[in-house]
Order: sequence, then C-alpha cells, then structure tokens
Amino acid sequence: MAETAPVLVSMGDPAGIGPEIIVKALAGAARPLPVVVVGDARVMARAVGLVAPDMRIDIVTDPLAGAAGPGVIRLVESGRLDPLPGFGRIDAAAARAAVDAVLAAVRLVQAG
Repeated sequence: MAETAPVLVSMGDPAGIGPEIIVKALAGAARPLPVVVVGDARVMARAVGLVAPDMRIDIVTDPLAGAAGPGVIRLVESGRLDPLPGFGRIDAAAARAAVDAVLAAVRLVQAG
C-alpha cells in the first residue's frame, strides 16, 4: 500500500491563537491522515506548553519521512523568531514568520 502524503499545516500567526489551535487539534482524536506543521519550533513549543504539555515536537527536514505517533507533532522549521512576539500584539516579524511558513509549505508541496 502506498504511503499517504502528509497534510502540511502552516503555524499561523505566532502572536495569535493559530499555534494553540493546531496543538489542540493534533492532541485530540486519531489522525486519519499524517500531518506535518510548518513553522517556528519555538512558537509551536510555546503552544504545546500552554495547551498540551505532554506532547512533544519532532523536527524533521523531510515531511515524507517517518510517521508521528500519538502525542507527537512533526514540524518542518521555516525560520526562527527572536524574540518571540507577545500574544495578541501586531508584530511585523510575526507576520513575516506566518507568511514564511506558508511559502515554505508551498515549496515543499511543489518539490513533491
């Protein structure tokens, strides 16, 4: 049986609720498809700490390699924010990071 390509999910706005929503969704019921998050590992680690501290993040370079089991978020890094933005604040660097995550996901899809 051929492996199913993962669904790539961009992290959303690092200053918004997107990362927490992603973590909650991945912490829930079994995943019918493999999921890989594209974004900043520190942003996603902060979200994990807030809503699902028992989960862990595995950073991967190839979204097709391996599979995440329960309690694991596979992540392809698209960049690093330093410092992390505060919650609910308009931040140009956070906006750029959100766009970079989407563009990185598009490049991964285009590369196959």
